[in-house]
Amino acid sequence: MSGDRGPIDSLVADRRGVTINNTAAVATLLVFTVLIGGGLGAAVLFAEEDDTGPPGGNFTYEYFDDNDALLVTFDEGDEFEAGEVLLTNGDSNATWATVAGSNNTTALKPGDSIQLSRGSAFGDTIGSSDRVRIYWTGGNETIKLDEWNSSDSSGF
Repeated sequence: MSGDRGPIDSLVADRRGVTINNTAAVATLLVFTVLIGGGLGAAVLFAEEDDTGPPGGNFTYEYFDDNDALLVTFDEGDEFEAGEVLLTNGDSNATWATVAGSNNTTALKPGDSIQLSRGSAFGDTIGSSDRVRIYWTGGNETIKLDEWNSSDSSGF
């Protein structure tokens, strides 16, 4: 009976089915590691930046009581196109581009100023009790950037 082998004994003794060696296993693992690492690296490299939130800007104001006019100056903040900055006072409103007489795509730069008055393209006087609001209307939303009223003549 020692010469008789059962089916299980012959499978255990036959090593021909196991032909992969250690070098091939390490090479396969290295290839997978490089592919996965390269894919993750490419995803990080080409990923878009996260939106940092709504835009913001700082404006200063100078009110001229004798002319019922308000001088609005863009001090600093995100880059805005003049056609996307809306100024309102009650029922009156106009874009920065309209009041400045510029193109809608002109970028606001620190130091840019406009005058809101009846004589300007705004077309309405600014009284000492009025409230002027500045909005960004780009994209699919409207965001309030700043607000002026007579009790705060320097802006926010």
